[in-house]
Amino acid sequence: MSIKTEAQEDDYFTKLEVLKDIRQKTIVAEKMKLNMKDLIDELQREENCIEEYQRELELLIQEKMAHVEELRLIHTDINTMEDLTKQVRASRQKILDDIGKAHEEFLPLKEELNEMRSAVGVPPLRDPEDLPQSLLRGLVNHAINLFTGTLRYVHCAKQKVVREIRRRANEGMMHSSRVLMTHFANSQ
Repeated sequence: MSIKTEAQEDDYFTKLEVLKDIRQKTIVAEKMKLNMKDLIDELQREENCIEEYQRELELLIQEKMAHVEELRLIHTDINTMEDLTKQVRASRQKILDDIGKAHEEFLPLKEELNEMRSAVGVPPLRDPEDLPQSLLRGLVNHAINLFTGTLRYVHCAKQKVVREIRRRANEGMMHSSRVLMTHFANSQ
């Protein structure tokens, strides 16, 4: 019986060794399983962050496009004002040229009239410089005032748009900062 008992003991020790290995490997497998679950949870958190960042990025792109459109409109307004200013200057120059031509046509006629008036004893016409010079000064002053007002309007409009863009940019940066801080707090 001792051979049988010895063989049984060896068999029991072998089985105990196998059970010990099973227990150790089961513990390692459970640790690996928990580690994988933690990694999967971390992956899910990161995917949620990526989705949130992607939404924020899309909002920022939309806001950028709105700013781009605003800037395009501002450039269009500036070009329109520049064109308008050129047209007003050209119109002013045409008026000045017309005044000059009218003055040149007036002088010979005035001289002829003054000769005819002096022949019959009527006083001569006023000096031609008085009327065209005062008229010319008035037209020039009016054109300068119109141009200056237009420039003031363009400058004020530009300042308003710049302030609005800065305000929106600051709001966007604060919103992005809140999202980043929330993510940072969640990852801790």
